[in-house]
Amino acid sequence: MKRVFLVATLAGFSFYGNAQEKPLEPEQVKEENAATAIEEKEVAAEKSEAEIALEQGKEIVVRDTTSVYTATSKVENSGFQRTVGFDGAWKLDMDLDKKEIILTGGTLNNKGEVASNNLRLMVYLADKPFNLDNPEFIGNVYAVVDVMPIAAGESKSGQSYITSWASETVPTVGTYYPYILLGEQNPQNQEFEVRDVKPFANSIIVK
Repeated sequence: MKRVFLVATLAGFSFYGNAQEKPLEPEQVKEENAATAIEEKEVAAEKSEAEIALEQGKEIVVRDTTSVYTATSKVENSGFQRTVGFDGAWKLDMDLDKKEIILTGGTLNNKGEVASNNLRLMVYLADKPFNLDNPEFIGNVYAVVDVMPIAAGESKSGQSYITSWASETVPTVGTYYPYILLGEQNPQNQEFEVRDVKPFANSIIVK
């Protein structure tokens, strides 16, 4: 986030008429003053929030949005043999300044006959699109979020998942293809086993 401090310096301006011009009559002066007041009101109404803050000597905070990247997943499902899996379209917002990825909009379904174990969403960024016909778990994990178990036949829809940054670095300049991996914890070894993948329809270009 960039912080910009603007300090207003007020300068007085005096307007002098030509010495040879005839002075205005009192009624004319009133008319001129009234017209000026109306004009000042119109100008004030058009002032931006930044201009008003500038005149008041306030600090103005300018948000740099170039570090925020958004992508939307494919709607169709992976077709993996699964009990717990993704449904619908998911939206990804990645803020490199905050080192944060937020996932929203999609659905997690448990089509099994028993409750799932603990679940984990892992966001990968790869150098090529994820191929459902020839799945390769390529790229690097940049964000992780743990999800509570889902009861048999139940689903979680339209939720927002604020993930934890899972990398020591941020993506450098380049083009990245995100996908989300859904893992389910194996109670015997505590490891998360792959249950589903949600590829994204568009890439993210980090500049």
